[in-house]
Formats: sequence, C-alpha cells, structure tokens
Amino acid sequence: MISLLLSQWGQTLRSLNHDTMTPTQPDRLDRLEALAESAAIERQELRQLVESNAKAIEAAASERKELRQLVESNTKAIEAAASERKELRQLVESNAKAIEAAASERKELRQLVESNAKAIEATAADRARLRTAMDELARIAGQTLRHMEEMQADVRAMQAEVKGLQLENRRMLDHLFGKDSDNDPQD
Repeated sequence: MISLLLSQWGQTLRSLNHDTMTPTQPDRLDRLEALAESAAIERQELRQLVESNAKAIEAAASERKELRQLVESNTKAIEAAASERKELRQLVESNAKAIEAAASERKELRQLVESNAKAIEATAADRARLRTAMDELARIAGQTLRHMEEMQADVRAMQAEVKGLQLENRRMLDHLFGKDSDNDPQD
C-alpha cells in the first residue's frame, strides 16, 4: 500500500510543469524521492526480517511436533511397561498357587521367582530411563517456551518499529499533500 502511494506520489511530482516550480521545489523533490527510496529499502529489509521470523516460528512448530511425537512414544512405552507389570503380577500369583499346590517343586519355583526378580529389576531400570527421558522432555519444553517468548518479544519490537515508520510516512505524505507543517508542533 505504501509503495503504491509512493509510486503515485512520484509520478505526480514528475508530471508537474517545471515552469511553475519555485527554486526550492526541485530540492524538495530530490529529498522526497530520496526519502521514498530509503523507505522502499527499509520496507524490503523489514519484509526479509518478517520472513526470517516466520521461518524460525515454523522451525519451532516442527520442534514442538517432534516433541509431541516423542511424548506419545514415551506414553506408549509406559503403557507397555504397565502391561508387562500386570503380566508379571499375574505370573507371581500363578507362582504362589503352584507353591501351595506342589511343595516338592520348590527348586523350580525358586528359579522362577529369581527370574521374576530380574524382570522386575529390568522394569525398574526401564522406568528410571523413562523418568530421565521425561525430565529431558520437560527441560526441552521449557527451553522451547522461553525461545517462543523471546521470538514474541522480537515480533512486538518489529511491530513498534513498523508503526514508527508508518507514522513517519504519514507525516511525509501530509507534508507533501499540503498540510501545513510550519504550525505542526510535532515536526
């Protein structure tokens, strides 16, 4: 929108009859054209900065998706461990019944109980690894949140700069199209 206004403004100024211009008007026209070119360059730089920020936000969203998948994977592993615990519990109950039914098979039962103890230790080790992974996920989620907050602060700062540029452009346009800037206390 601003570039369209600047383009139209430049065409209007070029189409003025040079015979009717006072000695100060050509200098003013050169300065305004330079300002318009500078504003166009700044606008392009802002567009590139906004595009860069959009890519960073997309990357953060991709990281969040990967973290979500990792959490889902960990949830499935925890559910599998719970199912395994349930199976182990059923096996222990079956062993208790077998001990009551056959006291002569103690040796075999002792071996089976030792096997179960090893499985429980393995499950405990798996659980510790899962806890470590969950702690790491929590740490990464915290870092991601801080990063997103920093990006939001950067976007707000850019918005403030753009608003300042818009105000500056408005003042230039007002000045160009005849608003009296000598009486304006803001200039």
